[in-house]
Amino acid sequence: MNSIYLESLESVRSAIAETGLPVRIDELEDASSRVLEYMVSEGYEEQECSERFSELWEVWLSTGEASKEFKSIVFHLFKACPRVEFLGEHLFSLHDDLVDKDYLTHEQAMALIGSAERIVTLALHEKMCAYMITEHIGIEGLTFHSVQRMLRCVGLCPEFTKDDAVKVMKDDRAEVLRTFKDDDDDQALETLGNQLGKLDCPDSIVSTIKYLDRDVDHEPYMFMIHFELLPLEKYDRYPGKGVYEFSPRGEACNYLWHDEYRNPTQNPYLNNAKGFAALDMTWAENRKGKQGAKNGPVRLVELFAELGKLPYPSRRHAGCLIRRWLCRRLDRIQENRPEKLPLPAEKSRIRFLRHVSKGNTASLGVIDQRVCDFLAVLDQPEELRKKARGLGSSVNETNLSAAKIGDVEFVDYGNHSIVGYEAHGGQLRDEYIDLHLNTLARILSEKRLELREEADPAVWDITVKYVAHDISPLVKYATPAVVKVSDYDVTVLAITYSGLMDSLGGIEGLAEYEELFDSLVHEKVNYGAVPEPISKRYYELISL
Repeated sequence: MNSIYLESLESVRSAIAETGLPVRIDELEDASSRVLEYMVSEGYEEQECSERFSELWEVWLSTGEASKEFKSIVFHLFKACPRVEFLGEHLFSLHDDLVDKDYLTHEQAMALIGSAERIVTLALHEKMCAYMITEHIGIEGLTFHSVQRMLRCVGLCPEFTKDDAVKVMKDDRAEVLRTFKDDDDDQALETLGNQLGKLDCPDSIVSTIKYLDRDVDHEPYMFMIHFELLPLEKYDRYPGKGVYEFSPRGEACNYLWHDEYRNPTQNPYLNNAKGFAALDMTWAENRKGKQGAKNGPVRLVELFAELGKLPYPSRRHAGCLIRRWLCRRLDRIQENRPEKLPLPAEKSRIRFLRHVSKGNTASLGVIDQRVCDFLAVLDQPEELRKKARGLGSSVNETNLSAAKIGDVEFVDYGNHSIVGYEAHGGQLRDEYIDLHLNTLARILSEKRLELREEADPAVWDITVKYVAHDISPLVKYATPAVVKVSDYDVTVLAITYSGLMDSLGGIEGLAEYEELFDSLVHEKVNYGAVPEPISKRYYELISL
C-alpha cells in the first residue's frame, strides 16, 4: 500500500468516527477500507474521499435529504458491521421515522441509532422487551415505541401473539398437577410460597395473591396479573411496566379473558388501566377503592415491584409458578367433575392393593401416600389411631410446616414413643433419608420443649419408617439403623409397601377393613377430593 492510500484511509476513518455511527473499533478499519474502495470505484480520487464523505454527511444533516450517492456509500460502510448491517439499508428512513413519527430530536434519534448494536444484542441474546431495552440504554425522552421501530428493521421486535398465549397456557396447565398435586386451596398457596421461597421471593407475594383472591371482589385484577405474567415466558420484562407494549386490547389479551376466564364481557384490562402507561402507585391511588377494589391496586403494584427485583431467570420462573396457581384457580372455579365412584367391593380393593404393592402408582405420589396412611393406621395399636397426625395431608405439605416427623405421626406420651411413616413413591435411596433426617433435626428442635415436658431425650423411643416400592438401592440404611438426631436416638427403618402389607396379614386381610379403606383411601382420592387425573388413575387401579 502506498502512503497516499494509507493517509486517505486514515482520513476516511476519522470522518466515519466523527459521525457517531455504530461502528465497532475492530470493524472501523474494514468499514473505512470499503468506503474508500467504493468511492474510488465511483471515480473519486483517494485524497478527496474523506472530504466528500463529510460533505455528504453535512448536507444530510442540514437538509434532511440523503442523496442516492450517499446512501450507497453508507450501504457499503455497514457491510463491514454484521451486527448492524441492517442500517446500511434503513439508516436514513429509520432516522426520518424517529423524528417525524416518534417526535424525537435529531440528537435523540442519532443516540438511538448509535446504540443499535447494543439494542440488537439485548433483544436477540438477553430477550429483553422494548420497554426494558429503553430503560437499559437510558436515552432521555425515549419511549419503547422507538426501540420497537428499530427492532422491526431487523425482524426482532418483541411481540406476544394469541398463539404465544395459547402455548403458554397449555404448557402451564400441563404442570399444574405436577406442581400442586392433591393440595386443597390453603395448601396450594403454601406450596406456591414454598416454591417461590426457593427463588428468594418474599412472603408478601403470596399474601398479596391471597388478599386479591379472597378479600378483593374484583376478578379483573387476577386477570391483569395473569396477562402481565404471560409474556415473561418469552421476554425479560418488568410486569406492570410498559403495559401497552404487548397490546392489552389485542388478540392475546382477549383470548385470555374470553376463552380462559370464560367471560363474554369486554376485556376489562383497558377499563382498569386506561390513561396509564404503567401499573404503578399513581395508577393504584387512582383506582383504590373503586368497584370493590379495596386496597387491591396498591397490593397489585407491590407484587409487581417485588417480582421486578428478581433477576430474569428467577422472575421468569416465579411468573410461571404464579401462572400455574392462577390456572389451578380457574380450573377450580370452572370445574365440572363426574359423579363420585362408589366404594369398591372387596375384590376390587384386593386388586387395587395388589397393584400398589407391585410398584409406583403413577399418581405423583398421591395414591401411594393415601395407601401409606391406611397401612400406618393398621400398623399401630388401635388406641393410638385417633391420635394420628397427618392423615390425608397433601403430598406437598412439608413435615417442617406441620411439625411432624413423617407424613403420618403417632405420638404415645404414656410410653414416650413416636413413630413416623414417610411415604415414597419410587426407589428409595440413602440420600433421600439423609435429607429427611436433616429436616428431622429442625423438627425435633422445635418439638424439644414439648417432649422435654414429658421425659428426657434419652427416654424417648423415636422411629421413622420409610415406605417405598423399591428399597434395593439403599446401602447405608439397607438394614435398620439408629441415628443421633438433635439429642434423640432415632431408629431408621426402610420397608416396601408389599413388605408392610405382608407384615399386616397380607392383602386379602387388609381389604377387609372396609371403613378404614373408605375413609383413608377411597374418599381421599375420589372425584371431587383431588384433581381429576388422580381420581381417574385410582379408577383404573381398582378396575384393572
